[in-house]
Amino acid sequence: MRDSAIKTRSAACIQLRDLPLTAPGDRTRLDAKTLEGNAPQARALRPALGRMHEPKQAVKYALRELGRRVYDLTAQIKHLAKHLAKLVFAVAPNTLARRRSDRSASHNC
Repeated sequence: MRDSAIKTRSAACIQLRDLPLTAPGDRTRLDAKTLEGNAPQARALRPALGRMHEPKQAVKYALRELGRRVYDLTAQIKHLAKHLAKLVFAVAPNTLARRRSDRSASHNC
């Protein structure tokens, strides 16, 4: 389930990058340095829902929904990772301890 959420979030981030490039008319720019950084910018967009027939407003709406999707999936991934860690600790506590020591050793290089 977590892997599926990660793949879906990656796809949504790529859509956030590509949609403004392929959209007709005036382009809404997301200028974050990372794909995931575009999500908060997209979530902050406020399309005029009464003017959804205009391409610019439709693009803003689509971007906002993609930003919301990335946000929700990120929350789900964090939630699942937390519960997965609890389960692993209950079943095999040495596994997490070994993994943490491996991470700290690799960060020191």
